[in-house]
Amino acid sequence: MNPFHLVKAFAMLGSLIPCDGGRPIGLAKPKQVLRLHSQSANSTSEAYAELLFADGIWSVSTNGLRVLINDAPCDQGTLQPNDVLTFGRHRYRINYRRPPSAVSVTSTPIAAPLPPPQQQHTPVRPAESPVLGTLVPCGGGRTVMLCKPKVVIGRAPDCDVVVPHKSVSSRHCQLDFLRGHWQMIDLDSRNGTFVDGMAYRAKWLFPDNILGISSQRFRLDYVPHGERPPTAEDDVPVLSRKSLLECAGITGDKLDSLNQDNDEEPSRRRWRIDE
Repeated sequence: MNPFHLVKAFAMLGSLIPCDGGRPIGLAKPKQVLRLHSQSANSTSEAYAELLFADGIWSVSTNGLRVLINDAPCDQGTLQPNDVLTFGRHRYRINYRRPPSAVSVTSTPIAAPLPPPQQQHTPVRPAESPVLGTLVPCGGGRTVMLCKPKVVIGRAPDCDVVVPHKSVSSRHCQLDFLRGHWQMIDLDSRNGTFVDGMAYRAKWLFPDNILGISSQRFRLDYVPHGERPPTAEDDVPVLSRKSLLECAGITGDKLDSLNQDNDEEPSRRRWRIDE
């Protein structure tokens, strides 16, 4: 359960991604008020924080709620994509796209007590690509961050996402981020690529779709942008390349024994009709 009450809307201006794993929180309005769940509606405490979106830039201000930007305390500050916000014990990375026309600013907090000069330290973070979505393993495991508009998934070590399973082809499928939406393209894999249980050669993907890489399953989580893309010619299910017996788990020696020819007709009682 998310530790904040957020207003829900359809247009998304960004998201807060939990640093410890979990479902991203969509930022639907240019002004978001954050309160801890421990503060009930009848509570006399007015501690909260506000996220404001103006001129293509997110900023944060607080009213009694302790807030840190990149582990530095602040009362007010601007936020760059992938900055880390800390509210109490919860840490989130803010994900959004800053327009090219936005004025370049830094994430240095303002209006906060500064330590003496000899103790002042500004952490330096390496530049990171914006997160375009995540793949969450359905059976549990580490969440995969999609940080490139083109992602190749397969068993080969040079793939962007490596799935070391013998049923996965060396280059199994490809994910392309086009016009604000993800699209899957099967790369002639041996065991096929599935979306919500159906095999496809190409398929537009939407939030909460289940992507099947052979026997491996992932839930796609992202915030779409723009109009919903039209259905392509290849965006239709295809027949599985496995036979019905193989889908039922009958393989190897069992399948060979069923395929053997048996010319002997089973004995049965025969009757003759005399005229």
